[in-house]
Amino acid sequence: CIAAVLFLVGLGREQASVVDQLLDLDATPRKPQFEMAPDEPLLLWSSGFDSANVQMRLSAAARVHLEMHVAQCLQRHMVRSGVWAEAWAHLRRGEYHEDTSTGGNSVGG
Repeated sequence: CIAAVLFLVGLGREQASVVDQLLDLDATPRKPQFEMAPDEPLLLWSSGFDSANVQMRLSAAARVHLEMHVAQCLQRHMVRSGVWAEAWAHLRRGEYHEDTSTGGNSVGG
């Protein structure tokens, strides 16, 4: 994923020239094999700008919209988290019957 390459360049773990090399179709005729980036969205948590020189502004309407969006995302995440936590707990409790009729490869009823 190009985002991963750019991240590594930003960390100083790759030279910036790697981007030009990867985009050069003569040097890299096939798509490089990269691990897929996680599907969670990226979040800019800190920019490093001096807060005395840079002030972020947000209108009241935009703040309400942002709060609603974040609340909805949080609610979806909590529901999914609860479903996975219950599935994990169910597996850990062993609340299932061993199926020996198919050599143990059967899922479901």
